[in-house]
Amino acid sequence: MEKEDVIALAVRSTRLIRQLCEQQPHTHWQYEYSPETFCFTEPEFALAICEAVADVWQPCAERPMIINLPATVEVNTPNVYADQIEYFCRHFSRRSQVCISVHPHNDRGTGVASAELALLAGADRVEGCLFGNGERTGNVCLVTLAMNLYSQGVSPQLDFSNMQHVVEVAETCNQLPVHPRHPWAGRLAYTAFSGSHQDAIKKGFDARSPGDRWQMPYLPVDPQDIGCSYEAVIRVNSQSGKSGSAWLIEQNHGLKLPRALQQDFSQYVQRETDTHGKEITQNALWQLFRQRYGLIPQPPLRLIDYKSESRQDGQLHLQATLGSEEGNRKLESVGNGLLSAAAGALGQALKLTFSIKDYHEHTLGERSDSRSVAYIHCLFPDGSGRWGVGIDNDVARASLQALLNALSPES
Repeated sequence: MEKEDVIALAVRSTRLIRQLCEQQPHTHWQYEYSPETFCFTEPEFALAICEAVADVWQPCAERPMIINLPATVEVNTPNVYADQIEYFCRHFSRRSQVCISVHPHNDRGTGVASAELALLAGADRVEGCLFGNGERTGNVCLVTLAMNLYSQGVSPQLDFSNMQHVVEVAETCNQLPVHPRHPWAGRLAYTAFSGSHQDAIKKGFDARSPGDRWQMPYLPVDPQDIGCSYEAVIRVNSQSGKSGSAWLIEQNHGLKLPRALQQDFSQYVQRETDTHGKEITQNALWQLFRQRYGLIPQPPLRLIDYKSESRQDGQLHLQATLGSEEGNRKLESVGNGLLSAAAGALGQALKLTFSIKDYHEHTLGERSDSRSVAYIHCLFPDGSGRWGVGIDNDVARASLQALLNALSPES
């Protein structure tokens, strides 16, 4: 067929469709014309065909019209497709009376980029599929496209506030799985395993106050906006550093680990993940922390009871009862403070030489009766050190138990 023949065919078909529509006046008709090979047709010829078709349909409010310009098979880079869309929008004589639509496929893997650039070039509408289903490599993914717009402050007018439900329905209907790393919707889309990424995310959360505008490293939108929790944001495997483990401990158990303790714990996490080469679960991570730092029901050395009182000379007198596998033992000592007195008594009783290098404490809630957690780092003459952690309703008991856990040979 010559070009004139092609135009004549399109005109005849449109005239027939208009006649048939007018025979059904009680139905509101909208006509979509789509030049199937638009993306590899001369732009001037594609424009001429659409002008001829629009002359027959006479688009108006009563007879709306869509001109759909597809990238049926991606044969050019997205910027070339966008140039074609821009040329059409600038030169089409009835631009204000028609809706310009685009229909990108994904043969080059750039369907989303083609759609975004086409919108910037003047298109009004996009045809696509959820998660890019369609022929060959699929149509443009509307989930990715919509969320890309949303992340730039443009409302896509689509509701993805429960993304997991969208995934489940699509997988059920299509019998095709959504890839775990699919943009925005995959189950790993908001998950960081890398230590440097985890450190940045943790710092971002630490710096953020409720109500602040969302500006988070490695998380372009708030996962809660699409119905996801922060539970999967950080997961720990052999790639992870100190921040990932510390963030999970804080998020799930409220413990704000001192930086030196984060570094110490990360070494044990690294050994554990290197042993089996897999991700460590949140529960396994917590059990490893408890075992390492003494937060177990029966630590090797446990505080049964204590009593302290200040003396007239400013010193503190401490009496304590400890439990161990060998039975109970009583300690008594004097020091400048609670930990000073306890360290002196324990050093003598356990025949250990050590110093307390670091000490931190905080509550695990905002109420006055909230439990407290204490972290103690003991340093030994050979240069080695050991951390202990204690949790109790009484901050003094928590501190004493943390010291015992740091001095225990195994905890």
